[in-house]
Amino acid sequence: MAKVSDFGTSTIAPKDKARFMTLIQGTYGYLDPEYLQTGQITEKSDVYSFAIVMLELLTGRKAIFLDDEGTERNLASIFILHMKENRLAEILDHQIEYGETSMEQIRVISDVIIECLSVTGDKRPTMTYISTFLQGLITSQVHPWIQVNAEEVECLILNQENSQ
Repeated sequence: MAKVSDFGTSTIAPKDKARFMTLIQGTYGYLDPEYLQTGQITEKSDVYSFAIVMLELLTGRKAIFLDDEGTERNLASIFILHMKENRLAEILDHQIEYGETSMEQIRVISDVIIECLSVTGDKRPTMTYISTFLQGLITSQVHPWIQVNAEEVECLILNQENSQ
């Protein structure tokens, strides 16, 4: 069972040393667009990178990939477009078989991924929210008699974050 956790970028970047920003390295497709514009790494930069990894798992494509015509494409941009046009199924990895229940979970996860891909870091959820949300989906899958209510889960998560 693979586990992805802290990408570590935001915690190692001292905010008071501008020269450090030139040392940040990463693969273009995973880097937070806000960081690319401002040079500032935040905790929400890791949220963006996590969303890209999730997209790779769902689509079977790399963050930057070549389309059928050989044109370089950005997976995040393509995914956002497919979601806006309600064509999620077209971008998913076709080697994976999705049942009715799992497809609904993919839609819910995709909505969270869209939030994580926000150009503005302040509009992205926290990793605590994402972790708790995904754990709720796992629980509902293990115990099918438990129905996950996304609004209720979000309210519980927000209450948990506010109490910390």
